Amino acid sequence: GMRKDEIVSIINLAYAQSENPLEHHAKSLFDAAKKAKKQRIAGVRGLKWIDTDSAGEVGGLEALQRWIRTKSKTFLYPHAALLQKAVAPKGVLLAGLPGCGKTHLAKYTSRLLSSSESSVPLLQLDLSSMLGKWLGEAEANCEMALRAVEGVAPCVMLIDEIEKVFGGVTDGGSSDAMMHIFSSFLDWMQKEREKQILVIATANKTERLPPELKRKGRFDETFFTGIPTASDCKAILRIHLKKKMSVMAGSVDIDGIAEELLSVAAHNRRFMNGADIETIINAAFCTLFAELKDSDISAAEADNARAKLYSSDDVKTALKNELISTRSYFDNNLEGVARYWIEMNVLDFRDASDKLILPNNNFNRQTGMFTGIEGFSTNSPKDYEKQTKTLAEKFATEGNYDKALQFTLMREIFRQVQRAGGIHHDTK
Repeated sequence: GMRKDEIVSIINLAYAQSENPLEHHAKSLFDAAKKAKKQRIAGVRGLKWIDTDSAGEVGGLEALQRWIRTKSKTFLYPHAALLQKAVAPKGVLLAGLPGCGKTHLAKYTSRLLSSSESSVPLLQLDLSSMLGKWLGEAEANCEMALRAVEGVAPCVMLIDEIEKVFGGVTDGGSSDAMMHIFSSFLDWMQKEREKQILVIATANKTERLPPELKRKGRFDETFFTGIPTASDCKAILRIHLKKKMSVMAGSVDIDGIAEELLSVAAHNRRFMNGADIETIINAAFCTLFAELKDSDISAAEADNARAKLYSSDDVKTALKNELISTRSYFDNNLEGVARYWIEMNVLDFRDASDKLILPNNNFNRQTGMFTGIEGFSTNSPKDYEKQTKTLAEKFATEGNYDKALQFTLMREIFRQVQRAGGIHHDTK
């Protein structure tokens, strides 16, 4: 996607910065190319270069990660893929609850598609910023941005909360300019491209999305990233606690801390998403810092100071206290979580995790009742709500996180479907 004079300039810059830029997998040469691409993007309205150096790990979402790894080979080996007729994916739609890692996954994907010999940048496209006061300005800005993306490909392009941009375009709720942008974007998504561009679109409220975007075929795959299981939560806890290892004394049992915290969460029926976990851990360590003696804080301010170490028991206590005192996303939005699961079931979005809290195939859309749940069976709507409530409380008392969450959600989903008189298939 670059002109000959740009390529010559990049090579000259690489030789000016390094005696031999072709050593170590030509890192200096690729760094110079990355800098040139970054400068090109900087002047394009609606495009932003996202730094992925601190992307880190992703906890849970195993099915989604596996899908990305499988498709990544078409990015890493484009010539072999072309020879073998393997077509690179054009896009994936990630629908899910806030704080469940959709945007973080886009950064991780960019890192995953890169190699020691090539760097795949992550660009963020903000279509709403392309609107202007002149006729045709928005369409021109959109076309320029998409051409610029093609110019730095292969790349990953993130469109965050796409429903805020395209919500209402098919029912007359958007301006003519936004409708033209929507049409241009759909045409661009479908056209054949020489370079690989993976579009990752995220959505929190899929009911606002046009049907053209939700149906399979526009995007290669659609995933539901929500309702983390206990194993997902443990994986996220491990990732964030590892960042605090330098201030924890002795041989810290991170898995033990995570296990105990999930048990407390189940007892209090405080079900968490990824953002909740990160907030709880950061808040707990702020509390631990605030409880240090003034002399310890003063000593830590000195040059070459060593950190004051916290014991495992201190860390556990701080985390438990923060967990109990903090209301999680599910505490405030249980009805919304249930509605979202119902919608994902109707739209047949694929689960991003391997282990599921609720079985998609064993759900009756007319009654709102689940079948095939281990240790639970009833055909009576009158008994269903009572039994799910009783079992949710039982498993919470036992500290069984997944089961307590499962029956809590089953009860809420049942109540909503009963109030609505069943789920109609035309909601698709």
